[in-house]
Amino acid sequence: MEALPTLGARFAYITASIGADGRNPAASGEMERALAAGLSVGAVHIFDPCRSADAQSANFMTLVPRASVLLPPAVVLRGNGEACTPRVRDAALEAELVTFLNQIEMHAGKRAILAPDAAFEAQYGFAARSQRPLWLTRNWMMPEYGRRAWDYWTANDARETGPVDVPLRWIVAR
Repeated sequence: MEALPTLGARFAYITASIGADGRNPAASGEMERALAAGLSVGAVHIFDPCRSADAQSANFMTLVPRASVLLPPAVVLRGNGEACTPRVRDAALEAELVTFLNQIEMHAGKRAILAPDAAFEAQYGFAARSQRPLWLTRNWMMPEYGRRAWDYWTANDARETGPVDVPLRWIVAR
């Protein structure tokens, strides 16, 4: 983490939680190291369309402190309700997503950032209708699937750089 500011990084987003049960046990330490390196830091949750909003927000809020120093939470949206047993209808998925977003926004005190993949957005069009900040992904070329301007763009999802020994997601902010 200490080398990231020398590469031009100003912020870092750390995946903290996945669905209702998945946790990054290193998230807290990674966030502390990023803050100590002078980076602004935010937490990422990977939304699971098959799990309830209450269970997912409880998982997120257990791992991510309520701290004004943190950037707005980001929510990765991928997959669909068709893979769930029983199948989750589009309207039910959207209702759970809105509930989840409201819950974590109350916890964070900030609007969440939506990070849909192209397939999720093509099926639901949720980000295009939402007023929340938008984080899109497309390597090397600007993404076009959000149907509105992006606020964050993952321009390279596996950037390799000398001082850091693991590939990084290189994110551009407007």
